[in-house]
Amino acid sequence: MLRLAVVAKRALLVLVAARGSMAWRGPLVARKEAWLAESAASVVVVGNSGGDLDSVVSALATAHLVEGVALAAFKQSELTLRRDAVLALKHYGVPAREDGSIDELAYADDPTPTRSWRAVLVDHNAFEGMSWNVRQVSVVGILDHHADEGAHARAELFRVVDPACG
Repeated sequence: MLRLAVVAKRALLVLVAARGSMAWRGPLVARKEAWLAESAASVVVVGNSGGDLDSVVSALATAHLVEGVALAAFKQSELTLRRDAVLALKHYGVPAREDGSIDELAYADDPTPTRSWRAVLVDHNAFEGMSWNVRQVSVVGILDHHADEGAHARAELFRVVDPACG
């Protein structure tokens, strides 16, 4: 049986592998724009601050699966520094803007909503207290392959922390 972490990481590849069918992208962009405008509440899927390939892809895939918003824990201009992520997304047909960023992700330097967030953490299992000006973060899900830090034991949607996934 495939572990949930492996399934989530493969989900984006399955979605984008169709190349001609990018229908999954529109809803991600629409949810992100509504969330940033504070006109809609949503589950926010937060990758780790390192922002490597598995963090970016897991945030996108999990946001698609839970109908949430994918949030990168780094500045928009820094996506180009994540060459593995940029190349993989480009290879699978996810178009980048001129500055190298993609429309499907919200970024740490976006003017994020200050109301309370319901967050799913991917590629880390303890909220890192990034510099967002938010009232409260309620971690409702975790999908990770690192050593368990024991945080957020009562995540209501799911809590999968399995270092055996790699």
